[in-house]
Amino acid sequence: MVAEGEGRRLHAVAAVTFTLGTASAVGCSDEPTGGVVDVSDGGAVADGPGESVADSGRQGVDAGAAISSEVAARFAVLMGSCSPKVKAEAILRQLYDADGPLHLRAVAACAAAKSNGCAALAECAGQVHERIGGACPSRCDGDVVETCDDGVLSREDCAVRGLVCLTREGGGLPACSERGAAPCVAGPNSTRCGDDGHAHSCSLSNERDVRGPRCTDLGMTCAANGCQGGAACSGSFVPQAPLSFSGASCDGDKVRGCVNGGVATFDCERHVVGSRCRVIDDAGTDTSAACTLGAECVTSTIGERTCEGTSVVLCNRGRIDRIDCAALGFTACLVLDDKAKAVCTPGVP
Repeated sequence: MVAEGEGRRLHAVAAVTFTLGTASAVGCSDEPTGGVVDVSDGGAVADGPGESVADSGRQGVDAGAAISSEVAARFAVLMGSCSPKVKAEAILRQLYDADGPLHLRAVAACAAAKSNGCAALAECAGQVHERIGGACPSRCDGDVVETCDDGVLSREDCAVRGLVCLTREGGGLPACSERGAAPCVAGPNSTRCGDDGHAHSCSLSNERDVRGPRCTDLGMTCAANGCQGGAACSGSFVPQAPLSFSGASCDGDKVRGCVNGGVATFDCERHVVGSRCRVIDDAGTDTSAACTLGAECVTSTIGERTCEGTSVVLCNRGRIDRIDCAALGFTACLVLDDKAKAVCTPGVP
């Protein structure tokens, strides 16, 4: 499903899930001379701290693909209202942090521009969620993924993204994958660098190979555990899934982290329109640097949610947004019984 949190095949660069470190400190007090990889500048290697070198020969993460925070918020509320198990805040993380794959951003731009409720997901992502009230199998219906959870049948047409439906080698747990994706074993340290120079990971859904970015397109080295940043650093995080724009610290408005033993940065403004790097505390669960929009609230997947009239109140990476359900094609806003989720109705709560 779109909310799966793993990169899929894109245009010039495969969906990247690449973590710029975690809350652990980046140990670069002795600034190395190897340069800092600036992912936002197409993988150019900086001559030193705070500098970057344009490199037209590398595609990198598409700098022109910066997403509007308004589009992200509308799409997040739409997904949360139409997908029973998905929270809007989790979708924001995917768009901003977890991988920000270009295909998901394209879907978000398409769906956020519509005002026909859950039909927008069918039109833009090939996704349909239907409450059937009974049991149903998880399977591939041609290239359509069918999953059933708590009486809700979810269908996703993989062909919309040029993918096919594949199950695990022994059957079950279908997901969209590249045609011919090899079976693998998901788990710690499963990210690797392939002979093709791309980072590869193993899908947690169907345990099939996921081809990530070509490391040189990001200005990085193809190392044993995937793509590696530039100058050597400690406190490194080895990614277990193929791009996460969160890191250990801020370098101006750039997120700075240690990627697989090498320093990398990412310019927030070229990733999320109007954002800047801040160190955030996600409700006490994680302290890290990330691209943020303000400091009014703490974006978290936990805590109580509220409605104001027909609008869902959403903490959009530090900024309080009110997303009007009527403008999305719904009729009302509803806080579910456990107050953990506010949705637009009628949807699939």
